[in-house]
Amino acid sequence: LAGKKANGGAAQRTVSYPDNLTYRDLYYFLFAPTLCYELNFPRSPRIRKRFLLRRLLEMLFLTQLQVGLIQ
Repeated sequence: LAGKKANGGAAQRTVSYPDNLTYRDLYYFLFAPTLCYELNFPRSPRIRKRFLLRRLLEMLFLTQLQVGLIQ
């Protein structure tokens, strides 16, 4: 347990204060699923395609549900 990293071996890129104020980091914060700003986000080394597809389908379904309820 002590040797394992959380999130399946998450890759870490340490960012210090003045270097985190870029447009790239701002857009990443807008799309990252967090409620507060973090300097360093835990990331996995690969994109989990099945997880991403499921979240996109959930988003599309819930958007359609909201539109249907509003009408």
